[in-house]
Amino acid sequence: METILSYVTANKEWKLKFVQNDFYLFSPVMDVLWIPKTPFGSNNINLIHKSEIFNTTLGIYARKFEKPILNGTVCGKVALWGLVCEHEEGFHSQFAYPLCISYLRCSTCGDVIDENGEAFKHSFGTIFMFCNNCSIGMIKASYFKISCFKIDSLLNVLEDLCYRYGIKLEERVFKKAIV
Repeated sequence: METILSYVTANKEWKLKFVQNDFYLFSPVMDVLWIPKTPFGSNNINLIHKSEIFNTTLGIYARKFEKPILNGTVCGKVALWGLVCEHEEGFHSQFAYPLCISYLRCSTCGDVIDENGEAFKHSFGTIFMFCNNCSIGMIKASYFKISCFKIDSLLNVLEDLCYRYGIKLEERVFKKAIV
């Protein structure tokens, strides 16, 4: 583990949520909003650079390789800077901001979603995305008594999201990614 003052690009995944009439990126574990056009920062600046007491829950985590671990996520690239700790699988950093959206993962099976995928908005704002094989998502949502509404165009949502965040939508979105 090495601590550096640097700028690094890495792989990151986010949850997509609908809040106050718009779509936003959220940290998938901590459920924290990534505000458009505002660097995301860690409050744990003093502990990030002390490798002897480094805790893997501190800082903003991103992976070196495209190896998503959560279903139902928006996957892409992120810029990391400030104090950055490199680990075997990835990095923890002081600051981060999304660079692009690369692909989407099905909420049920984790497969990459193609252009036939569907998305539903839960009444509390959570977005459920389904690949073609799992597109009976609304039936599953009804089974669990979840109030969901179908999103007409996932591509339009992503284009608007990228515009507001000032980031790129990769051409390979809705095509098979390396997983």
